[in-house]
Amino acid sequence: MTSFRTLSIRASGLLALSLFLILMVGLGGLGLYANQQGREAFDVMRDEHVGQFRLLNLAQTRVFRSRVEMDRAARLTRVPSFDRPGPVIASAETLLSEAREAFEAFMAIDVGEAQADNKATLERHFRSLVSTGLELQLMLLKEGDLGAYDSGQARLTSMSQAFVDSVEAFSTLALEQEEGLAAGFRHLADSMNLALAAALTLALVLAMAMALTVRRYLLVPLKQLLEHFEAMAQGRLERRLPDMGSSEVGQLYRGVESLRRALVKNIRGIRETSDDLRHNAERMLDDGRELATRTQRQASALEQTVASLEQLTATVAQTVQHLGDANRLAGDVGKRASKGSEGVAAVAAAMDEIQRHADQVQAMVKLIDDIAFQTNLLALNASVEAARAGEHGRGFAVVAAEVRGLAARSAEAAGEIRSLTGASSKSVADGARQSRAADLSIQGIAAAVGQLGGRIAELEQAAGEQHQGLDQIHRAMAEIDAVTQRNAQMVERSREEAERLTGTALALGQSSAHMQLSDEDDDTCIGEMTVRTQRSWWRGLQAWRERRQARRLTQGVSA
Repeated sequence: MTSFRTLSIRASGLLALSLFLILMVGLGGLGLYANQQGREAFDVMRDEHVGQFRLLNLAQTRVFRSRVEMDRAARLTRVPSFDRPGPVIASAETLLSEAREAFEAFMAIDVGEAQADNKATLERHFRSLVSTGLELQLMLLKEGDLGAYDSGQARLTSMSQAFVDSVEAFSTLALEQEEGLAAGFRHLADSMNLALAAALTLALVLAMAMALTVRRYLLVPLKQLLEHFEAMAQGRLERRLPDMGSSEVGQLYRGVESLRRALVKNIRGIRETSDDLRHNAERMLDDGRELATRTQRQASALEQTVASLEQLTATVAQTVQHLGDANRLAGDVGKRASKGSEGVAAVAAAMDEIQRHADQVQAMVKLIDDIAFQTNLLALNASVEAARAGEHGRGFAVVAAEVRGLAARSAEAAGEIRSLTGASSKSVADGARQSRAADLSIQGIAAAVGQLGGRIAELEQAAGEQHQGLDQIHRAMAEIDAVTQRNAQMVERSREEAERLTGTALALGQSSAHMQLSDEDDDTCIGEMTVRTQRSWWRGLQAWRERRQARRLTQGVSA
């Protein structure tokens, strides 16, 4: 029994694993042997018997079909019909050739010594049937000797029967060999089943032995260790653990014993330092309250500053909006002045064009006046010539007088046109001068409006920059306000954490007060907590609970 306590779990597992491995290797070897034997038997049946039967059946079928085709060709030769005997004879010859090829493939397969005599007999009967019987009959058909063909039918029937008997003898022996292989495989399978049953029985015995060993030397000590852990969880640290040897379980017991001693030492240290932690937490709580008051005052001042900045920013934004409206109005006035200047310039250009056309009319009127003068001279000359002609030129004189009258009226009309165009040219010149003066005035107005728009744009830009600066200041103040609010929240959380830390320190001292320690583990004579220390812890815990309840009531009223 002591050897199991000193034996490690690894060595025990390796031993059990080795036994199971040996058992599995044995079973695997038997399985491989049985599998190999079965595969060999299957290969023999597949390669030799199945292949031989297939080729032999193919040769036999082709032989009989060749004989049937020969008989059909003989009938076609005796009784003429639409079918020709030549293709039927060729088909019989092809079938006979295929029968030879199949039989040669069959002969190439090794059948063993047991089938050697049957194979030789089968070969002799096949070659006799094909060479002596069928080929001779085929030759007689080709020559058309139907009498000799009919006389050879009886001999061919006896050869066919001998071939069929040899095939049956070969098949019977092959089936007996297959039955022998199957019987051997069944015997091997029965042996394998017995070996498997024995191996399973041995494995069951080993498993039961391992289960008992594991329960006695592993599960029971672990259960005891679990009970010890439960006692430690309940605060009972006074019980020592026994020595369980050098195995992993024994090492685990020694480790848990070391853990128990360390817990005893740490709990005593916690009892010593928890009082200092409580006092420090109370001081942190007082400092947090004072800091929270100051932070709230700072947050209130920042809120007032942010409100003033918001009002100033809104005023500057309104100013920027008004300047933008004025700038847009100035731009509209400048655009309209520019359009008016363009219209006046167009009027001046039209006046110049009218003046140019009036000058052209003056030139044309002068030309008409010259033409009228020349016409008048020509009419005068015509009248003189008509007077010289006497009675024959009287009609021509009348025409010349009419022409002179028309020339005079043309000269008068040209004079009136000249006077009218002169007055029109003077009016056009006056209008052009006035248009140029108006254009200059409108351009001056547009320039002044442009300068005014530029000044307004500069004012708008300056006001916008001022608004941006105020906005940035407002955002900065808002961020400062947010940071202050977060600081206030952090201070509040710090105060709450200080309160929780105080409660934690009290609860820590209270939780360690119920721990039961052994005097044998006290090497420094620290001992357990005194009655005075316990009373101090209880008073501190009750005061912390009262403060926390009062704070919750205050928060509920403010909400």
